[in-house]
Amino acid sequence: MQKFLNDKLMPALYKFAQYKVLIGIRDGLTIIIPFTIIGSIFLILGNFPVQAWLDFVAPYSRFFDSVANVTFNSLGLIAAIGIGYNMAIQYHVEPISNTALTVISFLLAGELEDGTINIDNFSAAGMFTAILMAIFVTFTFKFFIDKKIVIKLPDGVPPAVANSFVSLIPGAAIIGTVWLIRIVFNVDINNCISLLFSPLVTGYASLPGFIIFIIVYSLLWMVGIHGDLMLEGICTPISLALFAENAAALSAGQPIPNVMSDPLVPIFVNIGGTGGTLALAFMMMRSKSKRYKELGKLSILPGLFNINEPVIFGFPIVMNPVMAIPFLLNGLVLGVGTYLLMQFNIIGRACIEVPWTTPSVLGAFLCTNANIPATVWAICELVISYFIYLPFFKQQEKVELESERNGAEAVSEN
Repeated sequence: MQKFLNDKLMPALYKFAQYKVLIGIRDGLTIIIPFTIIGSIFLILGNFPVQAWLDFVAPYSRFFDSVANVTFNSLGLIAAIGIGYNMAIQYHVEPISNTALTVISFLLAGELEDGTINIDNFSAAGMFTAILMAIFVTFTFKFFIDKKIVIKLPDGVPPAVANSFVSLIPGAAIIGTVWLIRIVFNVDINNCISLLFSPLVTGYASLPGFIIFIIVYSLLWMVGIHGDLMLEGICTPISLALFAENAAALSAGQPIPNVMSDPLVPIFVNIGGTGGTLALAFMMMRSKSKRYKELGKLSILPGLFNINEPVIFGFPIVMNPVMAIPFLLNGLVLGVGTYLLMQFNIIGRACIEVPWTTPSVLGAFLCTNANIPATVWAICELVISYFIYLPFFKQQEKVELESERNGAEAVSEN
């Protein structure tokens, strides 16, 4: 089994993790994060669930809603900028030109029959269009550059002018292709892309799809691969789009529609980091083992902010078949429990973006717009995590204490 992991599985997974398209999408989507947080702050200010506050801000609600509306309704456009730029970095084409062509293609793909631009596609609903336009633009741009089908000016011409002419022919080909598809042949690119990705959205947002997601990224971590980053390029566009729908519903005073959303996993499943290892860090702090006690002291502060690499690689969780069981089980129990509680409206659903480093209990309070049952559930999750890890930790602690005793005896004899 170890030989299969080292020789077959891990090289394949590492190769997949380094796939440039996924890296470009993942890095490009990070540009969205500060805007969702800023929009969420204004959303909280305009909708904080205390009646006295709501009465006070009622005359000024449009001032708060304006920022939230602009940020959440621009996520698709911002994604086109970020992904277009980062795809250019990955494939070594001129980034500003590639970004500009991605944005123009994105806008043209959303043009209506009357010649106006459909601004509805600027929101998270257009995110998949932004991704595919960035991929199409980058690959086409690179093809023309590699084949030297460009206008090359003399060396004395300023670089900015030279770069603009280099992008002229590939830009004409890119824009012309999108124009033919959308305007001449009247193909609604956004609708086609939405239909194409609808099974993926439906699958990931369902409980079976969510379970598969938790299993896959947990297994990746167990072999030393950052599972969250591996799946970000695939799942983040979906979770952001669902989150934007939730935020819009909150702003409109409507019921929150989606269980799955961007803050769900980092706040309610990864308590202390992937695998919910904050409880394990607390156990190590009280361990009889000197190594575990020191590791617990080092791990507890990062763990409070959902950073658990010291636990995963120091305990270790990686390549540890004993700890693989609670690591996977904890993610499944917390994930499925949270999903079902939100599905049946026992706890509030996530509708406000918070940084993934927000401590879980505070994050649960904030991201559900101060929902008390959700906050209580986050506290319960810590207790559940503790009892899931406890028997396995005791077994590992026993082995570690024996190892420390043997080491001490060997030093004494020498």
